[in-house]
Amino acid sequence: MTGHFSRMIVLALIVAAVCCAGWAWAADPKPAPVAVAPRIVGVVVTDQDPLAALASPADFLRTLTLPSGPFDGYGTHNLYVVTVYSPRGLSDQPFEQAARFVLPDGAVYQTTTTTVQPGGSVRTYAGAPIQTPQRVGRLARSFALQPYNEAQLSRMFFTTLKLPVSGTWITQHNLYGAWAVEVAAQVANTSMSKKSAAFEIAAPQL
Repeated sequence: MTGHFSRMIVLALIVAAVCCAGWAWAADPKPAPVAVAPRIVGVVVTDQDPLAALASPADFLRTLTLPSGPFDGYGTHNLYVVTVYSPRGLSDQPFEQAARFVLPDGAVYQTTTTTVQPGGSVRTYAGAPIQTPQRVGRLARSFALQPYNEAQLSRMFFTTLKLPVSGTWITQHNLYGAWAVEVAAQVANTSMSKKSAAFEIAAPQL
């Protein structure tokens, strides 16, 4: 009788220990993984389409320069805003890229929001609603973003946004002078990284 009673006590203690362990696990779950945030390392404004340049022969890319302006209003069909991202901040999760163009007088000319899908299988053209970042690769020599060297830049990724110039509201209303573009990478409507670039749209020489 005594042995049976002892076994009952031991069994009860084991059940209580298991229940307490289960409660402790439920009350103290594993911490959620920290989300990787996209990080912009620089913004370049040029009148050369970087996607088209990337498809050019290697000999051409060795001497390619991406003009940084001033850009002639009538002679510039499009400007391309090239946003360069660190590869360490990119995961498979999409994020929003918001851009704001600021006129010489400080007013906002245009705002755009683009969904960026890193690692996606869909390759889209500049300015499309969804973009897949492209590796800088052979364009590294042309970007010249300080303080990064060519080897570092070649491992980074970029997106492009097109701003039409000639024949638009810009030339029709003489919106010439020093412009700026501000680019932000956003996750859940929260800005994770911001960079800006200044550029000049010049009046035509008569």
